[in-house]
Amino acid sequence: MKKYQAGSIKNVCFVSHGGVGKTSLLEAVSFTSKSTSRLGKVAAGNSTFDSRADEKNHKMTISTHLGFCEWNDTKINILDTPGFLDFLGEAKAALRVVESTVILVDAVSGIQVGTELVSKYVEESGVPKLYYVNGCDKENADFVKVVQALKDNYGSGIAPIVVPIGSGTGFKGIVDLLKKEAWEYTRDGSGVGTKTTIPSSLEKDVATLRQALMETIAETDEALMNSYFEHGELTDEQIVKGLASGVKAGVLSPVIAGSSLYNMGSDKFLDALIELCPSADSRTEITVLEDSGEKSIKCTESSPAFSFVFKTISEEHLGEINLVRMFSGKIVSGQDVANVGRNSTERVGNMYFLKGKERVDTSELTFGDIGGLLKLKDTHTNDTLADKTIKYR
Repeated sequence: MKKYQAGSIKNVCFVSHGGVGKTSLLEAVSFTSKSTSRLGKVAAGNSTFDSRADEKNHKMTISTHLGFCEWNDTKINILDTPGFLDFLGEAKAALRVVESTVILVDAVSGIQVGTELVSKYVEESGVPKLYYVNGCDKENADFVKVVQALKDNYGSGIAPIVVPIGSGTGFKGIVDLLKKEAWEYTRDGSGVGTKTTIPSSLEKDVATLRQALMETIAETDEALMNSYFEHGELTDEQIVKGLASGVKAGVLSPVIAGSSLYNMGSDKFLDALIELCPSADSRTEITVLEDSGEKSIKCTESSPAFSFVFKTISEEHLGEINLVRMFSGKIVSGQDVANVGRNSTERVGNMYFLKGKERVDTSELTFGDIGGLLKLKDTHTNDTLADKTIKYR
């Protein structure tokens, strides 16, 4: 597998009300990017990610799952969190180790109780966010109504960047407002669209919504505002860069649409994650406690190793795997690291990149990345593993 620098890594968390389709979206993007060889289905019990027996039986995510895919020379680590209210604490933990989050909203039901709760968690965490309106293939799906509800609840920073082509059984694609391109999909699950002309019935709506998008973006940046007033529009490059800056600053939240069940629109969704979400190197420092008080550690590849265990999972016939986010430096197989809170030393053994129940061996984890460490003797969730040369409380 190719090695990625932090600038080419995106760490993303999926959150939503239960049953909106987070795992199905993860299945879709994994298959579209060829990270997995088949499109797993939660309802059929053959999901790559909802692989535990209780998850198969209940057809729901109970524990956060880690997946990754490679798309346009970028590695995207995705944390798929449970949406049902009893397990929402998992979302809080996942938000600590990512630079952006995707809040899924149902195209029929719109904002639900779980949507409000996870949105509150995201707001408290300060993590930039995008919205994905899922289920545009459903009967009574209403993208326009959902977008308006998002604006009413979460403010003027809500910025739709696509227009669905059709809805319900007539849903067949999306128009990309950033590039003024239309893409249509079949329902065979391939996930790759065919570029086509914008339907004449949507031309007026597309022009109006693109203009509104430009105005929303221009309002967040004085230079863009001046350019917009001078030329009456923004270039495609200005739109993408301005939107990405607004996402990073937390003042803009793009809205995307698709169908994870039929894998329609996942390729354009992946494009949006790469173009609009902050990279892992956008986090420049992290604060820790030592005997003399707080200490800031620079988040760079050359800094001493510093990682956080955000979840521990148990694999049958294998043992415990600690999921860690590398905030600085790197950890290599065979290295001794300090477990800060327990005042102990761990010898790192087998290391993996995880795709649900599938594991990809690696000999190192580097700054910005997320992976799993196998069978550490006394390391658990919320522990910190760091270079032994750094002294902490």
